[in-house]
Amino acid sequence: MTASIVSPIAQSRAGSGPVTPLDIPRVFRRGFRLIRARPVTILAASLLLYGAPDATYAWLMAQPYSRGLARVGIILASSSVMSGLGSLLLAWLAVQLADEASLRPASVFRSAGRALAAAPALFALTVIYSLAVYGGMILLLVPGVMIGIAWSIGAPALAVERLSPLQALSRSADLTRGNRWRLFGLMAAVSMPLGVPNLVARYLLADHNVVVLGSVLKFSAIAVAPLVSTLSQGVVDVLLASAYIELARLDRGAALAEVFA
Repeated sequence: MTASIVSPIAQSRAGSGPVTPLDIPRVFRRGFRLIRARPVTILAASLLLYGAPDATYAWLMAQPYSRGLARVGIILASSSVMSGLGSLLLAWLAVQLADEASLRPASVFRSAGRALAAAPALFALTVIYSLAVYGGMILLLVPGVMIGIAWSIGAPALAVERLSPLQALSRSADLTRGNRWRLFGLMAAVSMPLGVPNLVARYLLADHNVVVLGSVLKFSAIAVAPLVSTLSQGVVDVLLASAYIELARLDRGAALAEVFA
């Protein structure tokens, strides 16, 4: 199945004309339809996979021992764990939307099982993704951002189409070609309004600010940052999963059910 998905796309795109623009309103409609259908389930999953790790990270960063190498270790470990769990959430959402697009009953438990079965491959994909993006950021900002956008729907492709990590990243790069700035705008439009209070809360937890915070303000900062991050990332992931479905639809058209089998 893998070869039948990846190879024809590469062949058809090689000599293709203009890429069909991503329908952003359609992405929003599909994404928020899922949110309206399962608000509690999606919020609970986001809290478990984003909020809890982020709250732990915020608490650790506010501790007296979070200095020097210890702080670097906390940042690296937390980033790795949260990225892996984030890929798991994104894959879970994408499987639900793929079932809906294929006119199959969308099951929370079936999609969770599918995502969990792909967990080892998703974590491997996350490692490759992170190394490439961070490497691009170190060399120059723009390459890192572009790699991040090009590979942003690798996790959905891996879980839904049962691809290997490298095949999923290649599939993502192919699907997003010609629509990467639209995807960037989509994520920025959702992330930025919710990102400001998150940044304020994290600023309050910085080394030079923690000592002047009262216990109530300190607790509020630790609680607010993960909550805002949960809301922001949860919505972004729903829309990314929806964008994957839409890009796959543009690529495969009538054969979409075959891709999502």
